[in-house]
Parts: sequence; structure tokens; C-alpha cells
Amino acid sequence: MGDDGSTAGGHDRRHDQAPDSPAARQSRSGGRDPDRAARVILDVVDLDEPPLRLLLGSYALARAADMIERQSAEDRKWAFLSERTDFQEVAAE
Repeated sequence: MGDDGSTAGGHDRRHDQAPDSPAARQSRSGGRDPDRAARVILDVVDLDEPPLRLLLGSYALARAADMIERQSAEDRKWAFLSERTDFQEVAAE
């Protein structure tokens, strides 16, 4: 069987499930539960201070954390250039 679920004959086993079965829904949604996501979104609508970004699912959360860490590392790498643009202290005469 190939990585994509197909067999040597080209049959795709992902389509063997009933179209509305939990396994079929999970396969279509990439493992994320759209019903649970909808409930979270509705909960967020009622918040006094909703999040600026709503990360749905542990994969999205991990991916965002990884991107932030890489950006932060890049910013630290070039901080010496950023700091060169600061105003210099002027001695009082």
C-alpha cells in the first residue's frame, strides 16, 4: 500500500468507509473534528476579549509555536543591525 492509501492496483482504501462514518469524516478533515471546531468558534464569538488569532487543533498550535520560535531566532541573529538605528545619547553641554 502506498503512503496515500492506494494499493498497487490503484484502489484507494480511504474510500472503503461509509461516506458519513467517523473515520471518513476524520480522513477528510485531516484528523481535526469540524463539529468541535465549530463549537469553539461559537464560544469565541461570545468572549469579551476574543483571541487575535484562533489556532484550532494541536497541529496548528505546534506549527504556530515553531514559526514564532524560528522568527524570534532570526530576529535575535540580526538584532545588532536593528540596534544600530537607535538614537545615540547626546551629552548635555
